[in-house]
Amino acid sequence: MEHSPLQTPEISVIIPVYNTEPYLEACLESVRNQTFPDFEVLAINDGSTDNSMEILQRFSRIDPRFHCMETGNQGVAAARETALSLARGNFVCFLDSDDTWQPGMLAELHKGISGSGQASYDIAVCDYVRIRPGYAVTCKEKSASPLHGQEFLFAVLGHKIFPSLCAKLYRKNLFEHTQAFPFKIGEDTLINIQIGLKQPKVVFCDYPGYNYMQRPGSGVRTPIGIEYAENYCRTVDRLLSPLQEETSPEILDFARSIYYSWWYFAYMSKSHNPWQGNCGFARETRRLFLEHKKQLKIYFSSAQRIMLRLDGKRAFRPVVLAIATGRRLATSLQRRLRAGDRKSNAALLSSSEKGAIPQEQPAPPRLP
Repeated sequence: MEHSPLQTPEISVIIPVYNTEPYLEACLESVRNQTFPDFEVLAINDGSTDNSMEILQRFSRIDPRFHCMETGNQGVAAARETALSLARGNFVCFLDSDDTWQPGMLAELHKGISGSGQASYDIAVCDYVRIRPGYAVTCKEKSASPLHGQEFLFAVLGHKIFPSLCAKLYRKNLFEHTQAFPFKIGEDTLINIQIGLKQPKVVFCDYPGYNYMQRPGSGVRTPIGIEYAENYCRTVDRLLSPLQEETSPEILDFARSIYYSWWYFAYMSKSHNPWQGNCGFARETRRLFLEHKKQLKIYFSSAQRIMLRLDGKRAFRPVVLAIATGRRLATSLQRRLRAGDRKSNAALLSSSEKGAIPQEQPAPPRLP
């Protein structure tokens, strides 16, 4: 089906680009190969110094659905805001320029968000495939039932849902009056928190449509210090302040206990971070955690709860780091086991590392 640039597309695909030349062609080809054809691509070249812009221009010449724009290097959040201001679709979908989609990604998400009859939704979420050198594993969302009211907000705050803007399809109007913040880690979460305040209806699609590449040196693996964690939590405090008029203080305090604890764990688990267990932010986090420890069991493991108690004393810092290291090793081992037979994933791994398009793969077996 041919689409004129003057037609209003159903979906706007937003791709911020910065120095991803080795992976960009595979990313864009995975969009061209979508079985759902009614989309436009808004690719924002954020001041790349490699040949990314040349690749974008080539795709815009061969496919009228692809549009590219060049800006100075302002960061991924600013690039997304630029694209959102130009988006014409009823829905928006985000893709990082070093990741790829499975061919049915947009079709499955659009079918999910459209619902049946009058049961439409505001956000559709799919599963994703985490790809690292040596293995790939399908990651299924913890939630399966639709979310309503403040359920999406609390799922984002506690990272019970993949907090990225990727692997989701949104109604475009959800981004009205949202604000980006200058955080290198967690900026997507802050947008989803603002969207969660609008109490969207969310549906989950049982489809691993997003290929999420994790490579050494990527931003998602950047260390988090205590000041970063505290500044981030104070920003979330400000974002949630409108809830004070309609939500009980107990529920707001519980919400704070979730994200304060999560970000404190992120700081606490890094061996290069000095002990800060007696600072004001640490004391406040422990107070919140202890006040809501029963409710927080569904968000944090017993090992994490032990870590938080021990970190109040400098002498226990080595024990805390030993537990954190053990948790990382156990998580890595579990993911490798879930990846199943390496031979069944060989094509996916080989193609992703070479920059080609990963093909459809059956979901690996999951541990009980």
